[in-house]
Amino acid sequence: MSKLLQQKIFQTTDSEEWHLRNKNKLSPFYKTLKTKNYHGHQVFFFDFVNTLKENKIGMIRETRYTTIPPHLHKDMEMNYIYSGKCTFFINGRKITLRKGDVCILDTDVINSAAYKGTKDIVFNIIFKKEYFSSNFLSQFNGSDTLSRFLLNAIIGKQSSDNFLIFHTENTKKFAQIFDMLLEEHYFPKSNSINIIENYCSILFFYLSRIIGDDNQNLIVNTADKNVLQILQTIEKKDGNCSLNEVAKELHFSVSTIYKLLKEVTGKNFSQIKIETQLKRAKFLLSETSLPITEIMLNVGIKNTTFFYSKFYEKFGETPKQFRQKNQHLQI
Repeated sequence: MSKLLQQKIFQTTDSEEWHLRNKNKLSPFYKTLKTKNYHGHQVFFFDFVNTLKENKIGMIRETRYTTIPPHLHKDMEMNYIYSGKCTFFINGRKITLRKGDVCILDTDVINSAAYKGTKDIVFNIIFKKEYFSSNFLSQFNGSDTLSRFLLNAIIGKQSSDNFLIFHTENTKKFAQIFDMLLEEHYFPKSNSINIIENYCSILFFYLSRIIGDDNQNLIVNTADKNVLQILQTIEKKDGNCSLNEVAKELHFSVSTIYKLLKEVTGKNFSQIKIETQLKRAKFLLSETSLPITEIMLNVGIKNTTFFYSKFYEKFGETPKQFRQKNQHLQI
């Protein structure tokens, strides 16, 4: 690791300077956060909108010299103890993690963290659900704990207390990859976000070799696996398919697919199809110079009003606005 990177990792941030001057005080930042009622308790709600922005992955280093109060996450999170130690309280359980330990938290899991000193460095990687595509998951061994955990996240199967803990101290390559990831994070160059996404995939593959010693409610049945197969088929076709076509390809009845999707994900075929089409349209808007109308037809949507309405409903801006802000330079 370069000295410059090490300095970046351990340097005192403005927030940490504030906490050193205002001991035992909650950061003014929390006044800007929403709260949610969870089983009769008000807890902070982290949506990481500024961290993620338009990316599937975001990274932050947790602030030292303070505690983190009970909160929920909108997105899945990986905590990595880079140095020192940190005590977490996850749904009432006290868990102390040390250098090299990893904790993966599903959404809507109440957690908090104890005071961290100078040597206690914890990085959080936040993942949008769309990062965990069904094709990404298909690369894992379906029987291991991590793949079952991610499967539940992809299909939207929510069960409280979902978290995993891994000890990577004997996996030197994990630490090496994480250092390479940090290099891209702190000193970004062209394609850094793509490199970071791929490094994260490698980290997950290394974790899949390690048995998690804390896992809750990770039961995956045949219905879940069938739903994953359905989602993979829809994704492979970029949503440009009908319910009958998917049923024919997978040798399921139409009613079986409809029932499975509704029971496991809470969504019907049309909702999942539209989400997949919009995700593909979003990609084409940023990565190509195709006209918007052509993109709309490319993903299988023929009604312009419907396309614009659904796109705005999903992303909070029109296709044109999104392209103006996110289109990469075409050479």
